Amino acid sequence: MSMADDLLQDVAGLPDLDDSLEKFLANLQTQLDTAIAANDPTKLQAVRDAIAQHKARVLTDIKANTGA
Repeated sequence: MSMADDLLQDVAGLPDLDDSLEKFLANLQTQLDTAIAANDPTKLQAVRDAIAQHKARVLTDIKANTGA
């Protein structure tokens, strides 16, 4: 499962778009904080690449799986 899949799984079923986006961003921040704390440029790049690669899909999935 990709990082994007993991992040999306956490927001599936939340009652509205605001809740989903808030949870998604909190999880994304945790991923970034972990990479920064470990001083791991490879992990930082992986997070950045996942955002770039899956941005449109993430937004579509969040909207589709919440009550908006």
